[in-house]
Amino acid sequence: MIEREEFLKIMNRIEKQHKRDMAFSKALSECCDNIVNLEWNKSLDALLLLAKETIDPDEWINWFFFDNSNHEIINGDEQIIVDTHEKLYEFLTSEYTHVPKMIKKATFLEILKLQKEQDEASWKLVRAIENYIDCQYAIPSDSYHEALMILIANTFDFGETYSYWLYEDGKSVGVGGKEFDISTPVKLYNFIAQEFKEYGGKKPERVVDPNAKTVTMEEMFELMKQQILKNHGLC
Repeated sequence: MIEREEFLKIMNRIEKQHKRDMAFSKALSECCDNIVNLEWNKSLDALLLLAKETIDPDEWINWFFFDNSNHEIINGDEQIIVDTHEKLYEFLTSEYTHVPKMIKKATFLEILKLQKEQDEASWKLVRAIENYIDCQYAIPSDSYHEALMILIANTFDFGETYSYWLYEDGKSVGVGGKEFDISTPVKLYNFIAQEFKEYGGKKPERVVDPNAKTVTMEEMFELMKQQILKNHGLC
């Protein structure tokens, strides 16, 4: 299981985006003849897919946010109340014995595909909004994507090669004086899978350089946002 702090970051971001989508859906529905539903997106699909294969095999995260009404879990004669992010973490850690394993190649490629589809869909929506209202440009906000990237970094991509490939257009990476080709999704997967094996399936402890500048999660996602804008020719 991933660390509690990282799990809570993921849950907080899911909750944040869910509330944002609900508010946006309501506002759009009031302006349209039909009900508009923005509760689901491909980043969330990818997140739940990865969670199912790694930390949440019975899809309790999906249940917590989207399928339940009373947050009660019946386990034999026992009634368990799971109404907070912390309680869900405790339930998952008690329910499942976590055995670190690299995700399947098909899952990895599906996550990439879903992220690309969501990125394209988000920018179509942004351009539509820009054409409707008077603004220079809008920036799509997707906390589901942020949650997905946190889960990726804490379940299989311990060297953060995935984010390097995704945001910095990385074509190769140097390790131990050798250069490895990661120019395609399959080559990227093969490299990360090999790294995962060498790490023993466990996220290594970070050695903090006292002279290095610490970048917060918010600063990192701002850098990601700027890279996305750059890729779409908006800065």
